[in-house]
Amino acid sequence: MRPFEILTFIGLLFSLITLLFIGKRSRWFVYVPGLALFVALCHVVIEGVRWQMIPAYVLISILFLTSLKQIFGVRKDQTKHPSLLKRILRTTGIVVAFLLFIITLIPPLAMPMFKIPHPSGKFRVGSSILFFRDTTRTDKFSREENRFRELSVRVWYPASNDNKAKGMPYMQIDEAGYMAIHLNAPAYQLSHLKLIRTDSYLNAEPLKDLFPVIFYSPSGRNPPAAGKNPRTHH
Repeated sequence: MRPFEILTFIGLLFSLITLLFIGKRSRWFVYVPGLALFVALCHVVIEGVRWQMIPAYVLISILFLTSLKQIFGVRKDQTKHPSLLKRILRTTGIVVAFLLFIITLIPPLAMPMFKIPHPSGKFRVGSSILFFRDTTRTDKFSREENRFRELSVRVWYPASNDNKAKGMPYMQIDEAGYMAIHLNAPAYQLSHLKLIRTDSYLNAEPLKDLFPVIFYSPSGRNPPAAGKNPRTHH
């Protein structure tokens, strides 16, 4: 997880502890959920929102509203010993609260934000996306009749140190959506990949020199079944 995501969960854990165990004894500790909410907002602004953190956002908002009730609510002196039913309900509430905390941890841990290794070469990496349309061939795989063959190509090349060039994400939001659908998953499932930064810069000015050209064409096909030889694509 990213730094502010980790801090968000730490703040969430301390919020649960203070509200469930310390909140009624010391009025100062009820402000901890507010601090945790502030850390979560810093995470949203600096690191960006991803859907795996939504359960944590919801839980931390609930705890913040609960802390407001304790701050502005009228404190009641409880001189009587709580009944057995109230103690059972309180214990159940504590167990459920920490179970919810564990549940909020599962999505970001199951689909973590990874880091891409930096290129070892001496050149800056530029990248451009090209679109071609072949009007001499129809697309046999298209669901539309008489649709021409279309092809999207991404190019990486040695680039100059242009400070105005924009850094590219690992995947654009539409690319991540298409990839998720190809994997038979909801379109939003890989949307967090747009937050992963790369060392490529969009449409950076290319270096004026001669360099070798490498073609890479993924087939996009499913892995071959056991016992069958995979096809070779050129």
